[in-house]
Amino acid sequence: IVADEPLAGMDEAMVRSTVDTLLRLVGPERGLIIATTSTTLALLFPRALVYELRDGVLTDISKFPSNEHTEITGEVQ
Repeated sequence: IVADEPLAGMDEAMVRSTVDTLLRLVGPERGLIIATTSTTLALLFPRALVYELRDGVLTDISKFPSNEHTEITGEVQ
């Protein structure tokens, strides 16, 4: 499931309800990609892989499983 800014303009209760719904839809067999400018969304998904796109470079900024950052430049290695 891909969700582009699904939580924009929502209060905390609406965010939690929407996240719960997304997680039910995803289940164990599917993946969830959320594109957002929110910096608090990672709190709701503490084990999520978090990436940042800046100046055309996609960087892994996840705190799980490690604090190391990995740049993805689109080159096949």
